[in-house]
Amino acid sequence: YLDWAQHQLEKSRPTLLAAFLKNWLSGQLSEPEILEQFDYLGISVPEPFGVSIARLRPDETRAGPGKAWDENLRYDAAGTMAGGLFAGLARGTTGQNLRGDLVVWGGCEPRQAFEAAAASLRSMVDRHLPVNIDLLQGVAQSLEALPQVYEELEDRLKTETRYTNTVQQALEYMQQHLADSELSLMNCAKMLHISPQH
Repeated sequence: YLDWAQHQLEKSRPTLLAAFLKNWLSGQLSEPEILEQFDYLGISVPEPFGVSIARLRPDETRAGPGKAWDENLRYDAAGTMAGGLFAGLARGTTGQNLRGDLVVWGGCEPRQAFEAAAASLRSMVDRHLPVNIDLLQGVAQSLEALPQVYEELEDRLKTETRYTNTVQQALEYMQQHLADSELSLMNCAKMLHISPQH
């Protein structure tokens, strides 16, 4: 029975981690509840806590013929890479937030190793997956501070991704209309619903 129960827990772990992550980072759990979930899910993280958020944006130009990658496959591949790269940092744990971003949290000491793991993840994802990756890292000095650090990273990621998407849309528009004599900064800005000064 215990083997079956352990198997069921492992099978449900991604869903349980996502629910825990959502509740924890939205500030809905007290410290005893967080510690209870850590114990239940087998998570052990020393302070300070490091958190990394990676947004994977599909890049169909890199998928190759007959190689469609759905969102789950992209996430699973990047999560596996992150799990290996962050494993040396006090049991780095990966999960997915409600927006579908890859979230990795765990120890962040030594700091150089924490930053190197993120750089390696960027490089591996860029080399092996048909996505563009936006990745940010933060450090919380205590369990209670993690939701605020996470929220700040989410806000920064949202701003940077929005800018990146706008630039990407502008480049696509220019490529499609390169031979068009009507191509201008004004027309490109109009299509993107932004001012030409932007």
